[in-house]
Amino acid sequence: MVKAGLLLLSLDDLVGCQVTLQDYQDRDPASANSREIKFLTALHSALNSADHEAFSTACFDQNSVIPLDKFKTDVLTRIKS
Repeated sequence: MVKAGLLLLSLDDLVGCQVTLQDYQDRDPASANSREIKFLTALHSALNSADHEAFSTACFDQNSVIPLDKFKTDVLTRIKS
């Protein structure tokens, strides 16, 4: 789920990411409270409002709880640039 969302964001597909997030939440309403959904939602919101600080904060917060692996780090770096 996180990888799919990150890949959509890396393609600058904010609408596709929003649709995917909504689809996951429709399939499993409990997922709305999951750390992954909250992370992707925060990234989506930050990118949608062009808020680089919020993007960095979301990444830092996620990494402090669950360290980001190489794939996620690489994709997040691509998204941020």
